[in-house]
Amino acid sequence: MTFGSDALVLRKAVESDLTEIKQIADEHKQELGFIIRGVLLESIHRQEVAIAQSNANGMVGFIHYRHRLDSQTTLYNLAVRQPYRRSGVGRKLLEFLIQDAVASQKLTIRLKCPEELASNSFYAHHGFQLVLVENGKHRRLNVWALNL
Repeated sequence: MTFGSDALVLRKAVESDLTEIKQIADEHKQELGFIIRGVLLESIHRQEVAIAQSNANGMVGFIHYRHRLDSQTTLYNLAVRQPYRRSGVGRKLLEFLIQDAVASQKLTIRLKCPEELASNSFYAHHGFQLVLVENGKHRRLNVWALNL
């Protein structure tokens, strides 16, 4: 989907974005699992959630992560509303995260993704390396890493 003259804005989330972020997370419950509202709020306060917003259609995606005390950033969740998939929104959110991690002097971004999800090809396409497959609580997880 192209945005035409509709600009896509990426920015850090603020508390007033929480309800819509939670809505998007709930739309992707099967892929992401249940995300607790309070966890998202804490991450927003730490400035570790970013959103993609269409001027015409409101929030279309978000990325949730954690800059650890060591040299790593952990990517917890990336979700894009269905009509905006394959339009570059996910890539833009990932680029936003990479810039934020570099600015925070992190050397690596790591994430875990259930092995059956199509998201694995997204991460491989964007330079992540599969470093491990581990047994999760309910399903097997691919562990991906991107060196910055």
